[in-house]
Amino acid sequence: MGFLIKSYLLSASMRPLVAASVRTFSGFKGSDMQWVQPKAFTRHHELRSGQDVFATLTWVSVFGSLAEASSAEGSFTLKRGGFLRPYVTIRDVSTGADIAVLNIGLFRHGTLEFNNGRRITLVSTRFWGFEWEFIDENGQTLCVISRRPSFAKHAANVTISEAVRRDRDMLVMLIVGWYTMVLISDEAAASAAAAS
Repeated sequence: MGFLIKSYLLSASMRPLVAASVRTFSGFKGSDMQWVQPKAFTRHHELRSGQDVFATLTWVSVFGSLAEASSAEGSFTLKRGGFLRPYVTIRDVSTGADIAVLNIGLFRHGTLEFNNGRRITLVSTRFWGFEWEFIDENGQTLCVISRRPSFAKHAANVTISEAVRRDRDMLVMLIVGWYTMVLISDEAAASAAAAS
């Protein structure tokens, strides 16, 4: 059973003007999902399975790293910080408390540390960073996000391991993983444009 998330206009090109129906992630029964960017050149993304939307990720402005994620389970913000030691903070909107921090290391790997002490490893399994895996403390792959190349839109296939589909932190992993992949892709595109 979903509920309506009222989308408000943060900037002219950022937010959809209509409300979207979002389903509960805990009710998801499958193992395959997709991240889609419904409109080219906007910074709004949706985690879907078929036509069902389970979460949204929207950057607050055209420039900057602050983004807001919304789902039936709650809302939180993501923000990149650091220069030599980059990290992403994930903060609960309702409490203002940090949920987790993703510390991004060299060669596109990182550690997602939750406020309860849990640590998950994020590994880029392809040279250009088109596929990332979250791996738990026991070496088990929890999920894989595989970016699909596209000129104007970001998109990815998401595969969730059947054995851990009900993992309490899975939605946060999927959102912070996609957020990080989009930021890295956008930064690489900006660097290439500046070099030419």
